[in-house]
Amino acid sequence: MRKYAKGEATHEQVAYVELCARAFATRAGFTAPRLQVVGAGPEFDAVVRAATSGLVGKVNPWLPFTQARHIILCGAVYRDVDERGTVERAIKEAAMVMQVAILAATEQGLGTCWMAGINHERVEMSYAMPDGAKLIAISTLGM
Repeated sequence: MRKYAKGEATHEQVAYVELCARAFATRAGFTAPRLQVVGAGPEFDAVVRAATSGLVGKVNPWLPFTQARHIILCGAVYRDVDERGTVERAIKEAAMVMQVAILAATEQGLGTCWMAGINHERVEMSYAMPDGAKLIAISTLGM
């Protein structure tokens, strides 16, 4: 079980995580990754419910009980008809951007837990990623 302290990351900490991830993507020349941070509230609750729904969602049974008050969503823009190499590159770029977000969170003293064993389809139905990006992974973000 992942443990987080009660309380939430400050607006400045969350903004720093987003800034670092986006700056890395820009400097690396990546165009596919999309990163969003969702804070406590109805959207957060909907993402958690969607992520843990269905059989694959049972991989992270602790998620509905987390004290983390933010979730990082990382996706990639690609089309199902794109060549395999294009899709794989988009996914790898998104993974690198997510890793930078995780490192930036750690630098800020925040805890994270990268998860790919989630119900991607239901999360995408409950929370629209920017530019139609396909969800690659999520991470809790908390104190």
